[in-house]
Parts: sequence; C-alpha cells; structure tokens
Amino acid sequence: MSHFERLHPSLRQWVWRQGWPSLRPVQEQAIPEVLAGKDVVIAAPTAGGKTEAAFLPILSEIADDPGRGVKVLCVSPLKALINDQARRLEDMAEAVGLRCQPWHGDVTQGKAGFWKNPPEILIITPESLEAMLMRRVNKLVEALASLRFQVVDELHAFFDSPRGAQLLSLLNRVDQQIGRRVPRVALSATAGDLQAALQFLRPGGSESGAVVEVSSGGGELKIGFMTTLRELETTPISLPSLPEETPQAESVPVPGWSDLPPPEADEPPEMDPVADHLFQCLRGRSNLVFANARNRVESLAATLAERCELAHLPQEFFAHHGSLSRDHRTEVELRLREGKLPSTVVCTSTLELGIDLGDIHTVAQVGPAPSVAALKQRVGRSGRRPGAAQILRQYVELRKRKNAHLIDGLHLPLLQSIATIEGLRAGEFEPPWTANLQLSTLTQQILSVLVERGAMPAAHLHRRICAPQGPFARIDAGRFAEILRALGANAQIEQLPGGEIALGEAGERLTEDYRFYATFVTPEEYTVFSASGKRLGTIPVDDPIVPGQSLIFAGRRWRVLNVDTERLTIRLEPGRGGRPPMYASGGMNVHERLHRRMQALLLDDPFPAYLDPKGRQCLADARQHHANTDLGTPGLYRTQTDLILALWGGTRASTTLAIALSGRGVEAMPMGPFVLVPAEDAETLAAVIAELIETMPTQSELAEMCPPLAEEKFESLLSPALISLAIGSRSLDREGAMRALQRLVE
Repeated sequence: MSHFERLHPSLRQWVWRQGWPSLRPVQEQAIPEVLAGKDVVIAAPTAGGKTEAAFLPILSEIADDPGRGVKVLCVSPLKALINDQARRLEDMAEAVGLRCQPWHGDVTQGKAGFWKNPPEILIITPESLEAMLMRRVNKLVEALASLRFQVVDELHAFFDSPRGAQLLSLLNRVDQQIGRRVPRVALSATAGDLQAALQFLRPGGSESGAVVEVSSGGGELKIGFMTTLRELETTPISLPSLPEETPQAESVPVPGWSDLPPPEADEPPEMDPVADHLFQCLRGRSNLVFANARNRVESLAATLAERCELAHLPQEFFAHHGSLSRDHRTEVELRLREGKLPSTVVCTSTLELGIDLGDIHTVAQVGPAPSVAALKQRVGRSGRRPGAAQILRQYVELRKRKNAHLIDGLHLPLLQSIATIEGLRAGEFEPPWTANLQLSTLTQQILSVLVERGAMPAAHLHRRICAPQGPFARIDAGRFAEILRALGANAQIEQLPGGEIALGEAGERLTEDYRFYATFVTPEEYTVFSASGKRLGTIPVDDPIVPGQSLIFAGRRWRVLNVDTERLTIRLEPGRGGRPPMYASGGMNVHERLHRRMQALLLDDPFPAYLDPKGRQCLADARQHHANTDLGTPGLYRTQTDLILALWGGTRASTTLAIALSGRGVEAMPMGPFVLVPAEDAETLAAVIAELIETMPTQSELAEMCPPLAEEKFESLLSPALISLAIGSRSLDREGAMRALQRLVE
C-alpha cells in the first residue's frame, strides 16, 4: 500500500479535487510518521505544503474516531496565522465531516457554542490557551478528553523565547490534565539542526521522534546587492564606561558602525539612495522589504510613498509592523494576498512567518538580516510559482566618520550581510540557544498553575512545572524553593498553615489582569488616531511628542493635532516632514558561526559575484584595513585610547569576556566581535587574561556579575540574585568565551 492510499478515502478525493498530479515529497514522507503516533518535525520551504503534510494524515486518523470534542489542538504564534490556517483547513476538514475553530482575542464567531459542542480542530494562541487553563480548566479538560494530536505551527518562531517556554509548559499541562502523552507535530519553514528542533519540541523526550525534511529552497536564488557609503562629520568616539544596566552585547552596539540612525525623514529625496533604488526596481509588482527596526520601516515606507506622490502614480508602498493597528495590517496583508494591485510592503519580522501573502516577486533586506535562519525564512517568501526564481535584494548602508574608531574600517555591516547570504547559500543555520533558564516564564507558570490547580505542596508544584520533559527541567528543587521564597517575599504566593503553597494577595491581583496571560512586556503606549477617528496604531508614551510636531507613522507623514496624556491618545492630520516614533529596539545577537564567516571574508581573496562595485570596493578596503591592523585575526590590539580584544566568537562570548574582565576589576565593553578596554589597563589586562585562561569563572559566578536589572516581564518579582541568573543564562556563553580566549593565545 502506498502512503497516499493510507489516507482517508474522502481526503484522497479532496486531493484529486485540488488538481494535484501527486502529493509533494514532504507530504508523502510525513504520512507514515504522523500515523505512527510519533513526535514529528516537518520542515519545508514557505508555501511548501507543510500544512497539508501534517493535516492529511492527522485528519485521516481522526475522521472516523467516535470520541467527542477536540481531537487536534494547534498552537500558532500569530493571530493572522491562525486566521490563515483556519481558512486553509476548513475545506479539508469538511471533506471528512470535521469542524475547525480559530480562537484568539479578535475572534467572536463560534466561541459561544464551543463549550457545548467543541469542534474537532482548535487553532489557538499560547495566550488564549493560558487563559483557558486558568479560567475554564474543567470545561477545557472535558473538551480535550479525546485529544489525539498537538500541532505547533511555525515552531522556529518559538525558539529561545519566553513564548516558547510558555508553549511547551502549556502542552505539558494539557498532557497532565488529560492523563496521557499526546503526540506533537510541529511545522517549520526554516532549515537548520532539525534534531535540535525535535528536542525543543519535547525536551528530553523525543528520542523516538521523526524529522521530515525537504531541503529544496524553491527555485534558483538570484541576488542583487547595493552598498551605500555616507560620510559623516563627527569626532572620534572614545570608549565609554561599562554601563551597569547593560549586561548584553546586543544592547551596546559599536558607535560608528551599527545601529546608526537612518537617514532623516525630512531630507531631500536624493539623500536616501536606498529608497530611490527600491522605487526604481520594485514598482509594479508585489514585494516585501525587510528592515531591522520600526523607525527605519517608517522612514523608508514614507519616503517611498512620497516618491509615488511626486511622480503622480497610484500609491503602492505601505508599512507593516507590530505597532500599527490590526485593521491596517489586515488591509495590507489582504492587498498582497489578492494580488490585484502592485504592492510593496516595508516591514519588520511581522511578515517573516508563514501568512499567505500571495505571489511575492522580490524580497529586499535593508541592513544585515538578524540571522541566516531569518534570511532563509524571508527569502522563501518569493519564488512560489513553479519555475520562478527566488529574488533577494540586499542593501547595506555604511557610514564613514572622519577620525573614526579603528573598528569602523572593517565595514562590519557589509561583512555581516555577505556572511549571512553565504550562510544561506551553504545551508548553514544557527542552532537554537538552549541554555536560557526562562525564569520569567517559569514565574508566570507557577502563578498560573496555582490558579489552575489551587493550593498544593511545593514539591508537587515543582514536579508539575519542572517535569523531566518540559522547558524547566533544569530547575532543581533547591532553585525552585529559592524562586518560591522570592515570590513569597512580595506576597505573590503564601504558605498555608498546612504547608501548601497558594496565591498571595498580590498574586491574585496580578493573575486577574488579562495582561498576565502574555509572557511579553506590554509597554505603556499612546493610541494613535487620524483626525477622522480611524485607529492607526500605538506609540510609546516615553516618546516626547507635542501638538504641532511633524511625525511619520504608518508609512505616511502627519502633523500632531493633540496629545491627551490622561486618555493616552494622539490625533494626527496629514502633514509634511517629520520623524518616525522612537521605538525601543535591541541589537542583534550574532552567533559564533556568523562571526567566523565574517572573519573569513577578511582573509579570502575572491569577491562574491553578486557584490556591486561599491560593495567590492568597501570589501577590498576592509581587507586592506585588516592587512594594516590584523583586526581580522584573534588577538590583542592597541589604539591611542583603547585595547581591542578581537574574538570573533559571537556576541554572547564577547559579553561573557567583558563581564569576566569587569569582575576582575578591568573596565571592558563588548562591541560585536570585539571587547574594548581602556589603554591604561594594558598590564592588568594581560595578567587577567592569563588568569581567565587558567580558571574561567563558572556560569553561576559569571551570572552573579550581571547587573540585576529585570528585562523580561515577570523578572521584577524575583530576587536580584535570580534576575542575574536569568540574564546570565540567556546572555552569556562561557564555553564560547573560553574558545575565544584560546584563539587569542594560539
């Protein structure tokens, strides 16, 4: 019997009705693995048929199941993905007489009758599932009594994140509530170490799981490259003191080469050559332009829209990011999906995931992509039609300062952009970071389980939340007790006379707030309206905005009519000039593999064939700068003001070494592949490095050196020592730092 013949007859007919000549390889290969009841990770390019690969065998398995209630629990990271997935599954499910219910905060249809007659397929966000477990757990357990599969959409979106830990904890809690282990099927469009992805799906428990992978990334990859170099009149930048509040390398980018402000929005049009080039190359088709920060998205989208107005052309350039209103984002997504009008959308990672956007012709990346995996996901948006090429246009914006720092001459954004593309071409992707203890999410889950289950002994609570096959398995009883003491100290929990742990008064207040369900911080924001009352989005309240000011928002230029600081609202009317809102943004956490690729580019003679003339010249200049300074080789180098430790070991390794040096009394600042130390500390530095090579502090000792400044949502409920431990687990790479130190002395 062929794999196709193992599908339910009604689903085989459904496949024939789609006009498919055959199943895709990923769909064929997934059938026996899913039907075997294994944990399965299915990886294929965007629009590669992953949804059908998972659900054809799943629906075949449950089609004739007599049990009542939800048979498939599908968790997805985005509301838009849930809506899209529900649309795609509805027809397939109907073929075998099954129903599908999307569930998130914006859905109303179907919720009222859900509890009386649960559909067989529930597609839900982690936050909504959290709310169900806390508020309606008895009804949820009844609805899930016949659950057969747990499905995770866009698995890679959950890696190394508070939401990922929350997701895995929620799936474990569902297993505990229904009293059995339910098979997990995960979908991922990004290639990489899929065995690591399988371990992430069920930590320590997926040894018998399966990986189904189709490595083809679609059609031919065509790459265009544009480099701009802008000279700035500035004075050299000296090494600042290590700020106590900044333990992470990605939060302290190198002045002069990374995280520089974009071109001012009110500059003449000719001052933004990237916008000029995008306008010339992308008009008339559907395209995506990824920028690394919301303010760059806004300035670029507004400049492109202005180009249309000046040329008296219909508008086809739009902005898309998480601070814009749901209605705005939905309209933009629908315009792309329908494909009736040319549309170029400038966006952040909001359009990186697998929402159906129709036929995307070109993907542009402004600045280095955050990672090779992210670039793979983004490029996969194009070239979906059979035989169509995937098209990437990479833009690198360099800044050149007179009397700049020695590091500036390496043109690091250019190196990173090339290294990311070369990693993509070689199929080498960053593995998930698994050392993060996720103490913020653990804190949330402790309080949530106490709402779900009521008071219980501390040992029982620990066994439930820190189960061997869960995201918190590394938290032993002693560390768990330390967390409970911290929560008890601020009345989040209390110990009853019988010794059981229960919610405290402060914990009851916290868990009653709907914002508790999310693991991410929700900043205080203004809600922004047009003069006609249309909701446009949100702006942080710490952005000093005043009436009469010009502002760029939603890819258009506005004048601020009024700012209501009590109701937290801003009203806008069309205007000219202005700047984007001041959104907070973290820097990139660059993996060691990418730093080593960047380093290799300084040592190699060939030039990538796709480089533009300016890019070739800047890479040649960077190689000459390395030949003059040797900065591309691990070692210690001196300037008039600084000592430069060239590590090329990943930003976590740089941060770790800076923390270790600071702990030994040497002022140090992590700067991407480098660590900078004041020149006057030369003698001390040599001695301390020798000590660290001999006896590097343990991970716990390094974590204790991290300033205890709460960054994630629930960390403020913990003790300073636990906050430092949490920061260290996600920001420090002791092994990477030791490897980097060894390279220094080789």
